[in-house]
Amino acid sequence: MWHVRSIVRDRNPNIDAVIETIESLGEALRARLAAGVDPGRDRALYQAVAVYLLYNRVEPDLSALIQDDQAVARARSRLAAL
Repeated sequence: MWHVRSIVRDRNPNIDAVIETIESLGEALRARLAAGVDPGRDRALYQAVAVYLLYNRVEPDLSALIQDDQAVARARSRLAAL
């Protein structure tokens, strides 16, 4: 979870509960979509849940990449080549 401070000393205990709830919700929404249910007006909410889940799954790797100066330099070089 993003935090304004660069170093978070203690993990907020609510984070695990939020992640668990979002994962359950994501599975339920995925099942509904797979069953052909149209999300209708809730489409943006479905997308928000999906984006959060995707971010949560890659966040440790993103954090490691950001903290690895050499990896950041390689990523910048690749982006500059585009």
